[in-house]
Amino acid sequence: MKELWIMVVFATVSFPQGDLTTSSAIPTTIDITTPTTDDPLTPEPPTTGYLNTTGYPTSITSISLPYPTTTPLDCINGGELQSGVCICPDEWTGETCSEENFCNSTIKDGFSFPRTMVGWSAYSEELCDEKTTSEASARCLNDTGSLMFGSPHKLQCEFTLSDIQENISSSPGDLLQLAFSTQILTSQPEQLSADNITTAAQIANTLLQSANITEDIAVAAVTTISQLLNASEESTQERDAVQNLTETLEMFSLDQHNNVSLVVQPNLVVQSVQVPSDSVGIQFTALTGSSGNFVANGINVNTNTSELIADKGGSTDVQIVMKFPPVLHSNNTNHSIGFVLYQNDRFFRSRAFSASSGTSRTVISANLGQVSGLHVEMLFKPTAVPNASLYDFACVSWNYTLKDWSTYGCSKVNHSEDGLRCFCNHTTNFAVLMSFRRDFKYAEALNWITILGCSMSIIGLSLTITFQIATRKSRKTNPTVLLVSVCVCLLIFTLLFMLGVDNPHKQLDKPEILEDNVLPLSDTHTERDRGPCTVVAVLLQYFLLGTFTWNTLYATHVFLMIRNSLATSPSDFTAYTVAIGWGRTAWRKIHYFVVSEAMAGIIPGLLEPKLMLGDIFRL
Repeated sequence: MKELWIMVVFATVSFPQGDLTTSSAIPTTIDITTPTTDDPLTPEPPTTGYLNTTGYPTSITSISLPYPTTTPLDCINGGELQSGVCICPDEWTGETCSEENFCNSTIKDGFSFPRTMVGWSAYSEELCDEKTTSEASARCLNDTGSLMFGSPHKLQCEFTLSDIQENISSSPGDLLQLAFSTQILTSQPEQLSADNITTAAQIANTLLQSANITEDIAVAAVTTISQLLNASEESTQERDAVQNLTETLEMFSLDQHNNVSLVVQPNLVVQSVQVPSDSVGIQFTALTGSSGNFVANGINVNTNTSELIADKGGSTDVQIVMKFPPVLHSNNTNHSIGFVLYQNDRFFRSRAFSASSGTSRTVISANLGQVSGLHVEMLFKPTAVPNASLYDFACVSWNYTLKDWSTYGCSKVNHSEDGLRCFCNHTTNFAVLMSFRRDFKYAEALNWITILGCSMSIIGLSLTITFQIATRKSRKTNPTVLLVSVCVCLLIFTLLFMLGVDNPHKQLDKPEILEDNVLPLSDTHTERDRGPCTVVAVLLQYFLLGTFTWNTLYATHVFLMIRNSLATSPSDFTAYTVAIGWGRTAWRKIHYFVVSEAMAGIIPGLLEPKLMLGDIFRL
């Protein structure tokens, strides 16, 4: 019996050059060993990674090996290399973004359709008489290995959403035509009214619950829902219709109707999975495309894993892992699991949390029926908000009883720049509510311009006050008091503005995320003033109002002197002007501050590192 031994030896040699040491891997030889005996009792040495130390007679042949090299991927068609992987635009796929992921614009059955992504629906350029709605729709398919549009579905232009809702109840046999008609009528969601949204949601709900549903009907219904997620916030205020729709989507995702296991539309993904009983868990991962929409090649499911994948490049938008409890391994039947992924939270209107900055949240639903003891982990990519930093977040689930977000059963695990990690002990609709803090940045040139301008004003006002006091004996008392008071108010105002404009409690450091999973009230965090800025702002406004008041008194004095050129001012005129100029101004400010601002609880504009003049006038 002949045997083959292979030995590969690498040596590392260091060459000292001052402080520099260079190391290189030097391949030596491969030992190809052929035994000279056929004794069956001789033990067989291993054939891989074996170092010959036994004394078997050998015949050696030397073969030189090249250095192993790794060529980086060359991403084309706008792809970007991230962490060794090409991140492709929506319209391209493959390892190097070289494969098309779209159907080219074409004319099919007399209708012109634009370039469209695989799995998405296109709408014809031919319009109905109203010149607003397309006459037909077609879906870009990849069933035969070649990308092409499916058969168009034509709209009866006289149809309305109300007509379709009536026909579904009266003639359920024509569900396919009604489903595509609804899809076409909702293809421009920004033009839909609140009543249209409610009607379309009820139609989609009926279609998904139908016992006669087919793959085409399901795709049309999911496409309609995806389009409704683009409707305006005012149009989706009606809660009951969309609430019922989200519950129906959860139930629909648990059943594989006519092998409808995955439907991917720009704003909505529905995934149905059958998992064997011996599986330890399941992982669902979603990556939105460059346009911010969902694409089919960005959805991935692993049916036998229980760990989240570390996302070093931050390319994954949503990742969820469900660890199965031991009770699911007791029987040998497969388990149905459903996932529903929403691009935004238009269907989940919260009263406890307000999105004052206009941010939206990705919502993912995971469903495994009535199973307790689940371990669900999620990883959400933080939302990027211009000129703001993440202040805090909360891991929440949707409570259908409260019709609002709740932190019950969920907790924070950790957070990083690549993702926010959550843990929950149940399945439902999950999201991460984030609050952001504004980042204040000011040009350095503006700072120097402020210092220069204020310094010149301080010098000029100081000289004016000194001159007026030094020459007071050459004038009467009243003009001196008036002019000096005007200049003093302006001088103090300028000094306060230049010296007190910086907030001593600047919020410039990176926020520290709280450990407690507390529901934030808003997506914008407003830092309450700690005292100094309020004092400075009150004094600034007081002396600014004092300047206006003293200018008015001085103008009154000049008017009286011109009208009665030979008369003298009343003896108590100076006392009146001082009382009005300093006393009335203080009373007005105290009254306004206590009544208007103290009751409001927050002084506007005082959270910034620098107090601006606009904030002073708002006080």
